[in-house]
Amino acid sequence: MRNHFARLAPVLALTLFAVPVSADPGAWSLGANFGVGTYSNSNLNEQIESGGGKAVKDGWEFGGTIRKGMSVKTSLELEGMKMDGKSTTESGGTTTDFHTKGIAMPVNFLYALSQNDTHDFNLLVGGGPVFNMHGTLHAEDPSGSGETDTGSKTAFMAQGGFEGDYKVSTQFAFSGRVLGRYAKASNVDADKNDPTQGTFDIDHSGFAFSLGMRMFF
Repeated sequence: MRNHFARLAPVLALTLFAVPVSADPGAWSLGANFGVGTYSNSNLNEQIESGGGKAVKDGWEFGGTIRKGMSVKTSLELEGMKMDGKSTTESGGTTTDFHTKGIAMPVNFLYALSQNDTHDFNLLVGGGPVFNMHGTLHAEDPSGSGETDTGSKTAFMAQGGFEGDYKVSTQFAFSGRVLGRYAKASNVDADKNDPTQGTFDIDHSGFAFSLGMRMFF
């Protein structure tokens, strides 16, 4: 009996360690993502373009997630993501940068559509707040520079799409996401110090594409 156990022990150990940690109910993981988002900003862009500026249609996004496995196929995660839309307009020696920004913190639900030892393919849906949605305008010419900050608002966002993971080991994976998103703050003051300057909408609804990594523990 001892000889049989000694022969089986290495096989059992390999089998146990071959099971991906990400599939274990109750497992925790940390992720980091970097990518780009496309932003509607239709109301704001109409005002920018009417003044000869370039529309704010996309920007960089980066952030992280903390995830807990609920079952072999389901997980919940809290995401923190900084959005930074930008356009640059150069005219008559003046350079003007427009930014629209926000910090998204949705709670996401993930369901595994496909799993094996090296790959996961998940459906992702989520929603939550986007804090401090605001804009900045920075203008610079040979005589100097100036900056205007808009008001800020907290808005609701919802998103859905897919995530794919490539498991390098039981503790580490590379990941990619493709998401559709709704995130809109309405009637933001154009100048936070002067409400008489009117309002506009900051609308980060669109699509997001990101790459990242995940560590399991």
